[in-house]
Amino acid sequence: MNPHTDLEAWRLLWQAEPKRPLAEELRARVARETRLRTLTLMTAVLITVVIGGWTLARAAASGAFEDVVLAVNTWLFSAGVWTMALWTDRGTWRPLGNTTAAFLDLSIRRCRSSLTALRLALLLYPVQLAAVTSWKLSFSDTDAMTLLASWPFVILGWLGMPAMVAFYAWFSTRKRAELARLVDLREQVGRD
Repeated sequence: MNPHTDLEAWRLLWQAEPKRPLAEELRARVARETRLRTLTLMTAVLITVVIGGWTLARAAASGAFEDVVLAVNTWLFSAGVWTMALWTDRGTWRPLGNTTAAFLDLSIRRCRSSLTALRLALLLYPVQLAAVTSWKLSFSDTDAMTLLASWPFVILGWLGMPAMVAFYAWFSTRKRAELARLVDLREQVGRD
């Protein structure tokens, strides 16, 4: 029995104890986020299939040029959104190891990914709204004032854009604070 070995074992056990709740909490949080991300992904696939399928069915049923333009626009936009979503989500599905540091790194990557995706959504929302509005103005006899006062445009444009900006402000503030906390936590774990 070596007293120095016993003392070192007790010291390591004492230092490891505070990290256990952190590790368990972090693992539970990552598991919760993974379930939410999976649900979000399935919802996005469903929305893509429903909206894309509807525009394709509409174009096939009518054969009208404007419906074909809408279907092409929808699928090109969807392809662009999916490309950006897959690009921003790369490396955010599972930790690179089974350590607290790996779970912290994953959480940090997820925060950064969410902030990037949010900036892209803030850019893409008005672009798609403008594309659909110009499609509607080009291929219908509706004048601009009537279109801008229609209930879909009021909901998606007049109410949707401010709601999107407000959500961006709230969510980005929340995610930036979370990111700062996680980075600080990673530095503390690295110092211990």
